[in-house]
Amino acid sequence: MTGAPNDAVEPGDLLRRLRPHMGDEYLSPGDDPRADALLNLIMSRAIDGRRPARHARRVVVLVAAITVVGASAAAAVIMSRSAGNPTELSCYSSSEVKTAVQVAILPDNQRTPVEQCAELWSDGRIASDGAPHLVACVTDADIVAVIPGDNSSCAAAGWVVMASSPSEPIADRTSELTGVLSDRFVDQCMDPATATKAVEDVLHQLDLSPWTVDDNTTSPDSCAVPVVHVDTRSVELISLP
Repeated sequence: MTGAPNDAVEPGDLLRRLRPHMGDEYLSPGDDPRADALLNLIMSRAIDGRRPARHARRVVVLVAAITVVGASAAAAVIMSRSAGNPTELSCYSSSEVKTAVQVAILPDNQRTPVEQCAELWSDGRIASDGAPHLVACVTDADIVAVIPGDNSSCAAAGWVVMASSPSEPIADRTSELTGVLSDRFVDQCMDPATATKAVEDVLHQLDLSPWTVDDNTTSPDSCAVPVVHVDTRSVELISLP
């Protein structure tokens, strides 16, 4: 047999043929072209056979990392404030506000916006089987809008969370607080305990002793996002969906 190994020959048979008969000596690289060719063939197939699996694992890890970073960066800090125009109230059938049914009603000062919009989910104007969990937001038009979801749904719509209780404007370092919190939380997925410590450190760093931290996350393993409530001087932690 001469030249490169024949693919029709079993590698085991070929190796046995290349070993000296009834001897303990083995070939070294360069002693026999046939042995060198067989070794190269075996090594190339072993390496090529492992490459697809490695590539697949790297792709999965990369996609997971992008998902976490993208989600945390999109909602590093959620703001809360009162609406500048309290004479309008919009109720939405979906958190996808661009395609949702929108119903405008007159605000009732004796009831919350969520309570008012919840009626539309029972009387047939939006639905007739009761309202889901709703949240009140302040839109970029400075009016109150109620949509299905929670505080993070306001941020996803490009709005801010409506403050729970209106008060006189306060002169403090709110802008600086939100900026530092945004820098601390962006591209991070902090669990609630770590996030609480991070917010407390920021409040101490800025000497904002009147401010408080409220942990309203839903799971100890979730990614926590701070909601800055300007009117009540508090930072609420919620779970990122």
